[in-house]
Amino acid sequence: MSFTDNAFDPQTLTYTLKLQLKASPELAANRIGRVTLELPISRDLMLIPDKAVQTELTDRFVWISSQDGTAQKAKVRVGRLFGSEREILEGLKPEDTVVLSAQQKLRIGTKLRSIEEKAQ
Repeated sequence: MSFTDNAFDPQTLTYTLKLQLKASPELAANRIGRVTLELPISRDLMLIPDKAVQTELTDRFVWISSQDGTAQKAKVRVGRLFGSEREILEGLKPEDTVVLSAQQKLRIGTKLRSIEEKAQ
């Protein structure tokens, strides 16, 4: 790969890449094609539903339930998207309970009512 455009195109859901391949009878010069890159997945990956990740200016955060059952913001650093699951690189612990619905109604300290959803 000799060039990668770091801008994601939301219209086509793609990135622009330039690949240099060895000549082959099956390949013609200057053609457009589709490439699928398979990236390694770490066994220590922390994934949460992407719908839980909120944006505030330039920060990403999720709402979590504190020990006293109230809503708290947890600033997170996000990674790759795997279908509907978002990789969390920093900001959450495995034991944190993430709020998945009604985030727009929450404020810090809002009392939460838990409806458990099993992790996938």
